[in-house]
Amino acid sequence: MWNRVTGGCLFLVLSGCLRDPDPGGQEGEEIRQGDMVEESTTLEVDTGASPEDAPGQDDSTDSDRDTGLDGGEGGGTGTTTEPVDPDEWIGWVGAFRIERGSSTEPTARDCVLVFDMQGTRTDDCADCVAGFTVRHELTPDASSGQDVCADVPATFARDYEVRETDDGRFELYIGGPDTSPVFYGPAEIAENTLSWTVGSVAIPSTTDGGETVYRTDVETGVATLD
Repeated sequence: MWNRVTGGCLFLVLSGCLRDPDPGGQEGEEIRQGDMVEESTTLEVDTGASPEDAPGQDDSTDSDRDTGLDGGEGGGTGTTTEPVDPDEWIGWVGAFRIERGSSTEPTARDCVLVFDMQGTRTDDCADCVAGFTVRHELTPDASSGQDVCADVPATFARDYEVRETDDGRFELYIGGPDTSPVFYGPAEIAENTLSWTVGSVAIPSTTDGGETVYRTDVETGVATLD
């Protein structure tokens, strides 16, 4: 049986889980079908980032930073823009990012963790277009707030399954050595490039003192399948 991965619980498949964001607000939006809120359409991080540039410590936005991670318009709708031949997909090379935040500023982040991804195709994926075992390795110079998000290891592995729906859209399922694949989110494929954005951005909640706090828990990835 497959379960759905929802915002606030993204890194749960392999580790712990964040508290669920409050879905009742109107200013934020949970990204469960790839819908990005405007302020996080482009998810990028400067590879030369210094501690002074860390999210939540200045007024810069995500679009000011660059690693090639880009959620694209809509952040992923499960579509493909070019015909693909999954038989050509052997390896997986790309970048992966985790963003978390809880602040009175919607664009502030407690941590931004950027990983290099390297993977190989597996043959034990009966219900999918292609399956990959992928190693994620933290890029410290492009990351910030590692101590705040210490539950995320510097190196971890995931099994990704690319599946196609009856109407021709693509979805990602993820698992691990001791877990069955669960639904992760929609994916976009352009030629041999796979991209996705899953999670929630700037979900507002009100404290007992009447202060509005915005919470973010989002994962973004771009991988070349060659």
